[in-house]
Amino acid sequence: MFTKCFDNSFNIVLGVATKREKNLLFLDRSNTLEHINELPFNTSLPVVLREAGLFKSSSAARNNGWDKQIPLKWSEWIVGKNKTRLFILKQEKATPFWLRCLSLFTIGKKRVVGEI
Repeated sequence: MFTKCFDNSFNIVLGVATKREKNLLFLDRSNTLEHINELPFNTSLPVVLREAGLFKSSSAARNNGWDKQIPLKWSEWIVGKNKTRLFILKQEKATPFWLRCLSLFTIGKKRVVGEI
């Protein structure tokens, strides 16, 4: 069972994330990282919903239309009547710092944006 944040949300890492990425994306108001839940990279959305306690089983989540792919990098999902929020970071390998900095540079008048 996942640990829930104070505001009815879950912070989830699928795969690998550096401490710097966790600080940047998931640091809450109490400045702790204890509410981050980690799962393997290939985990499907119904399994994540079951682990969060939003459905009794992953097949129940699939039957309710939550058999969707989790996109790479950052995604946010709102589930159920209580509007529970799932913040998911999915990446297979940790992104090197120099490559993240490279995406901030501009080439000509276009900004370099995309998957890093």
